[in-house]
Amino acid sequence: MRIAIVIVFAANLLHPVLSFAQQRARFTPSDKAAIDRLLDEYGQAFVTKDYAKLQQTLQAPFVRFGLSVTGNETGEGDWVTLHTLNDVMTWFRTNRDALDKQDFLAARSQFLDSRLTILTADRVLVNRTFRRNRKDGTILLEAGAIYAVSKSSGTWKICGLFAQDFENFGKVY
Repeated sequence: MRIAIVIVFAANLLHPVLSFAQQRARFTPSDKAAIDRLLDEYGQAFVTKDYAKLQQTLQAPFVRFGLSVTGNETGEGDWVTLHTLNDVMTWFRTNRDALDKQDFLAARSQFLDSRLTILTADRVLVNRTFRRNRKDGTILLEAGAIYAVSKSSGTWKICGLFAQDFENFGKVY
């Protein structure tokens, strides 16, 4: 009996995939569905100014890269890290208000395309394009963004935003 225990223990050391204690978490279809819901809730909360709901989709620290697509620039340089959730919410409110100054019609804002890249079981990048219209029906903006999304304590949240030119959506080399 003792030899069998030694063999099983040695096999687990040599092949960690076989060890139940060594199994890693996996990204599942339910994770993808949760991320899709998260991004839809985020988008709806942002355009309707439901800041309580928006806050539930975000986490700090929050990293931004590139220029804001709203025309409202805060921070210095391309990389900006917002260290508190209060800082994150202030940035989103300022950017949402900048859209109103451009005659933005929230009811006509829509996501167009989406691609998800799995980094690990608890970290993904979501590349989405969106269109925002003015109240007169003309297009205010077509743009893309890459959202850094992470899972903490079983919940997916957005922890970063990278602006992207619309015509570069989905391009990889």
